[in-house]
Amino acid sequence: MKHPALIRKLREYRYEKLYSKYTWMIVAAAGVVVFGFLLLVYCIYGDKVPGPVILVIGCAAFLVCIAIGDHFGARIAKREANQVEDSSERDENSRH
Repeated sequence: MKHPALIRKLREYRYEKLYSKYTWMIVAAAGVVVFGFLLLVYCIYGDKVPGPVILVIGCAAFLVCIAIGDHFGARIAKREANQVEDSSERDENSRH
């Protein structure tokens, strides 16, 4: 039988590791998509829209990417951290 405080600490540790992993994966993926879109906009409208405007839009879009990564990274990490613990509890209960 595991101690409840130990289980809670283990869940928090797993959550932190998974949160960091998934958040940066999502931010990187969204950043690549946004960078590609901005490059396309610059190629098409580069002569009509000044560079600083595209740069400001790119910075704002990157902040949105970070917010999206933070939100979905937290949701995925929480679900996986709880899922791992639930499966370990089921294994422990099946041994009895």
